[in-house]
Amino acid sequence: MDHMHHHTQEGVQDPVCRMNVTVSETTPRSTYHGKDYYFCCPACKEAFDKDPAKYVQ
Repeated sequence: MDHMHHHTQEGVQDPVCRMNVTVSETTPRSTYHGKDYYFCCPACKEAFDKDPAKYVQ
């Protein structure tokens, strides 16, 4: 898997609120079981960090 950060902006889904998120250097991020998850705001990241298994299928 390529973990290099490219300048192309990637669209991902916030696992908490399901909003589409454009990833940049400032996007809130958590890593769970070796996978990166991105969030629309710090509040969604905080909710995920408290109970990641709830949001990961």
